[in-house]
Amino acid sequence: METILSIIIPYYDAEKTIERTLMSIQKMKRDSFFLFDVVIIDDGSSTVFPKNLLNNYDFVCKSYRTENNGPLLARCFGIEKTNNEYVYFLDSDDELCDTFFIDFCEQYREKRADIILVDFYKHGNITYENSERPQTIDDDYYIRHLAGVADLGYAVTQIFKRTLFTSSIKNELAQNKVRFSEDLLFWIKIFQQNRNYSSLKCPAYIYNVSSNSASTSFDYLKICDIVHVLNERFNFVLKYGKRYNSGCFLDDVVSQVCYLRKIISFHIAKKEKAKCLQIFQNINFIDEMVKRKTLSLSLQNKLFFWIIKTERRHFLKRSV
Repeated sequence: METILSIIIPYYDAEKTIERTLMSIQKMKRDSFFLFDVVIIDDGSSTVFPKNLLNNYDFVCKSYRTENNGPLLARCFGIEKTNNEYVYFLDSDDELCDTFFIDFCEQYREKRADIILVDFYKHGNITYENSERPQTIDDDYYIRHLAGVADLGYAVTQIFKRTLFTSSIKNELAQNKVRFSEDLLFWIKIFQQNRNYSSLKCPAYIYNVSSNSASTSFDYLKICDIVHVLNERFNFVLKYGKRYNSGCFLDDVVSQVCYLRKIISFHIAKKEKAKCLQIFQNINFIDEMVKRKTLSLSLQNKLFFWIIKTERRHFLKRSV
C-alpha cells in the first residue's frame, strides 16, 4: 500500500520539545510506518534543525529549511513537498496519541472524506475537548462550530485532503504573512472548497500549553495579526452565516473583539498601548457592530462593548 498521509511539522527553535513530539509518532504501531511520512519545516530557526536527530526514528522523515515567515507559510511550503493524498499539521511542542493512525486508516477505508475532524486533550488540566457530534457532519455543523472559533478552528484539529489546497488558495495564503491566529485564517480559506466530512472516533492530539507559548503573550504585531483575521472572520460570517443563525455568529465576533480590547488593556506594554488602540480602531467592521444590538453577551463583554463604542466616537472625532 502506498504512503497516504504526510504529517507536516513547522519548527522554530523547538529543540526542547521536538523529540517528545517525534517520539509520540514513534509509539504508533510499527506496521503503519510505511503508510505515512513526516515533513519538518525549519522556519528559519536561530539554530538549524539537527537532522541527525532523525536517525533515532523508524518512520520516514524529511526536513527542509526556509526563511522565517511564520507557521502559516511553513505549512504551505510543507504541502508543496508532498504528493500524499492527505496532510496533517502537527505543532512542534504537541503530541499524537498512539491511536491516531489506526483511527485515521479506519476513516480512510470507510469514507475518504475531504476533511477528517480530530479531537484533542489539553495538557495542564487534561481537558477532553469534544463536542457531541451528529452521525452526519455537514456544512451546518461545521460552520456553527468553527465560525464561533470553537476548538475545531485550529488547523491541528483537522486532517485535510491535499487537493483542497488549490493553486489559488495556496497563493492567497502565501500573501498573508500572519503569524498569530493563522489557524483560523487557514481554515476560512479552505472552507471555500467543496468538501465532505468525517471524524476520528477517539481524541488523537495532545495540546501542550507552555508558559512561553505564542498564545500566552501579546505585542503590537500580534494585535495587527488578530485584527486582520477578525476582519476576515467577519466577512466569512456575513457570507455564510445568513443560512443559519447569523445573529449568534455576529454576537460571537463581538465577543472576540471585546476579548481583544481586554488584551490591549491588561497585557500590552504601556509604550505600545497607544499604537495597539490605533490599529484596533481600524477594524473595518466596528461601525457595523455599533449599528447592531448585542444579543447574548456576558455582562463583562457588554461593558467592554460600551467602551469600544465610546472610544470609536472619540476616534472618529479626532480623525475629522
